[in-house]
Amino acid sequence: MRSWAPRHLPWFALAGTLRFIQERYPESLKLSRKALAMAPNHPDFLWLRATILIRVGRPGEAMDFVEQVVPKAPNPANLLTVRGDAILALGYGDGDDVDPFYLDAALQEYQRARRADSRCVMAYTSAASALYFAHKPRESLPLMEQAVEIAPCSLGVHQKLWRTFGLLSEMTEKQKQARLEADIQTLLDCPGDDPTVLRAVAGQYGRMKLAAKQAQYQDRVLRDYPDSLAAELVLMDRIRALAEEEAQEGRNGPQAAAALRPLLQDFINRPRHRAPSALGEAYMSLFFLMKDDPTATGDELLQAVNGMAEHMKWNYPIVYVQVPNALSDRGVHLDRAEELVLEGISKSQERRRVSRRLHVGDHAAQRKWDRVHKAEQLDALGWAHLQQGRIEEAKRELVRASRLAPPTPDNLFHLGRLFETAGDLERAQECYAKGLKIQTLEENPSEKGLKELYIKLKGSDAGYEKFRAQLEETSAEERKARILAERLKNPEPLSSFDLKTLEGKSVSSAAMSGKIVVVNFWGLWCGWCLKEMPDIQKLHEKYRNDPKVVVLTIDNDTDPEKVRDWMKQRNYDFPVLLDDGYVKRMGIEAFPTTWFVDVRGNKAFVLVDWSKWLLEEYSWRIEALKNEGS
Repeated sequence: MRSWAPRHLPWFALAGTLRFIQERYPESLKLSRKALAMAPNHPDFLWLRATILIRVGRPGEAMDFVEQVVPKAPNPANLLTVRGDAILALGYGDGDDVDPFYLDAALQEYQRARRADSRCVMAYTSAASALYFAHKPRESLPLMEQAVEIAPCSLGVHQKLWRTFGLLSEMTEKQKQARLEADIQTLLDCPGDDPTVLRAVAGQYGRMKLAAKQAQYQDRVLRDYPDSLAAELVLMDRIRALAEEEAQEGRNGPQAAAALRPLLQDFINRPRHRAPSALGEAYMSLFFLMKDDPTATGDELLQAVNGMAEHMKWNYPIVYVQVPNALSDRGVHLDRAEELVLEGISKSQERRRVSRRLHVGDHAAQRKWDRVHKAEQLDALGWAHLQQGRIEEAKRELVRASRLAPPTPDNLFHLGRLFETAGDLERAQECYAKGLKIQTLEENPSEKGLKELYIKLKGSDAGYEKFRAQLEETSAEERKARILAERLKNPEPLSSFDLKTLEGKSVSSAAMSGKIVVVNFWGLWCGWCLKEMPDIQKLHEKYRNDPKVVVLTIDNDTDPEKVRDWMKQRNYDFPVLLDDGYVKRMGIEAFPTTWFVDVRGNKAFVLVDWSKWLLEEYSWRIEALKNEGS
């Protein structure tokens, strides 16, 4: 690398930093031009300009730029690698899978870079990563192994190699462990003692389920480098692990708070913080533990709110919608709730302007998301105004929100409260009843609103359960009619598969010919999927002995052992087939997705969502297909 003149450094550093912040993309582009003007032939500045063009969604310009400047570079390997990255970006377009033509073209460019400099690490790791994300770990592995030979002390290179081992289905878990431990030792043998490396090693041992070794390296970081960034991140790793354990054991609410709140508060109270994102996460975790805890005071909640606002400004839906709503729900610090919503609206407008100016992303999808997010913000603003007693302002914002996007449970609850305040109890009840028809992961606020209104009208809760049951019956009838009307008019045949079960047995679609088949696609990483797994088990039990019906799932996790353990811990025995690339071949990108296949082998219903009433709604589809087939 050539040396830099001191005047060059600020522009290079600032442009390089801003390229990671979407709303600062225009500045990053401008600064990279300024830096390049100062050192037009410097390879680092040429590389930076090209990478920024890719980052802001202009890979075609990056390709042309590199082609023009490659002759200026004494060693063009890094620039050729960036050109490969640009080709790959074009191949992804707006989807999750790369076009094979562009993948091959990018791989050729990476090979060209390796010919220019056989020790250019990026030319190996970029090619290996492209193959990894194209689900070709076997082809990725030798490139990563070569990269490790060139840079044996690079943590990033080793971590990419560890990741690659995880996808190698032809290796047994024992073989993977032996290879991983050998590579970890290669890294640990490097000169010096880096706490960041020790934390990474601890994390890898955790993924390998070697808890004692994980704890050994975590303890070493905390003992020898207590004031380091790595130590702070290790503490947060342990808090996350405890939170996950509490959730898996079904301990939530006061139980989880009792275990986690002291640890989070200790973390927040550390005299020095080197990881703002970890501090923001701690405040966020504390906020979610306290927001529904009646023993937490408004001032305690405000402490968490202000910490999130300072350290998690990028998390718009939480900081600028959920947080203000929580303050308004409590009726505390309402001015702060209003302030946060208005700040979020301003920031969102700026993000939209930047996105339009740079032509980043799918514009139609972005406009749809913008409407939904703006509706959430207006609803939060209206709710804060209502709690402040500013009725006309509340009405304006809540009604605007209801017209901008499909209704949400929160908006309908807030409208119900608005109409109650105005004395229009009939419209309030309509809003609460409508809100209850929308499925929610957490408790539906309209449940509380409807019962409280019933008591206000009747003087007591006598007869409420019967009233509620009648509403539910009407809602169920409407849902059933809507669901059965979603039967596909031009159903496609089920694409054949032959997949292994968790026990290693082969299951083929051909063996299910003439039966009604329910196929649920899921993964342990998918929270919405896990939410409905208890009902998938109930559905399996309901139709276990029905010779006309098959209920099965296809899991696309990379570690079958984790799935096996998860099933065993919960005593689930519904069939699980292991994905071999079938999910990708079918173009499934949203989870959970469920297919309902009729006796002719056609996909009669396709659901891309979770279902709060899964057992009931899935049974309606199955029984309709059974009646049709009989």
